[in-house]
Amino acid sequence: TEQATQLLGNDRPFFQHLLDLFTSEFGDVAERIRDDLAHGDRESAARRLHTLRGNAGNLGAQELLRNATALEEAIKAGLGNLDPAITELGAQLTDLLTAAAPWLSAARARKAPATAAPPLDPGQLDTLCAALSSRDLSALNLHADLEPAIAGVYGADTAQAIAQAIKTLRFDEARALLKPETAPAATGRTTPE
Repeated sequence: TEQATQLLGNDRPFFQHLLDLFTSEFGDVAERIRDDLAHGDRESAARRLHTLRGNAGNLGAQELLRNATALEEAIKAGLGNLDPAITELGAQLTDLLTAAAPWLSAARARKAPATAAPPLDPGQLDTLCAALSSRDLSALNLHADLEPAIAGVYGADTAQAIAQAIKTLRFDEARALLKPETAPAATGRTTPE
């Protein structure tokens, strides 16, 4: 965690956000890799490992990164009998997820829903839209601050779709959901920038 927070500029909430995404995306990756290989899809298995190792590196999970890299290379080289390496990778992921549980519980407890949605500040919405348009990762934290207000203006379903798009770094999709025709009535603006 120390290495990861340093890599992320000591931004603990961002680290917790990445950890939450990591657990959601890679909790069952060993099984998915086995399934890919069972269906002869070595390319998908290698791609999963490539994505895993990049995310593991962002979290400072260096041993997991090394093992994912070695397994990716073995798959690309066409080596057989990869089950022991996949089992070891799965065990490492289980250990990481177990270690991450307290961090994620603390982050989720801080995000407990408020009883009433706060007003959506037009300036903050403009800043979020600008960050999304420029693909700036600060959009993650900006959105976290505005999420309750966005839900109050856009409704729960659209707010959930916006949140999911931002959390998975599909910023263009999130920006498109922040439609000009929806926000002005609630914020007093004529159009979002």
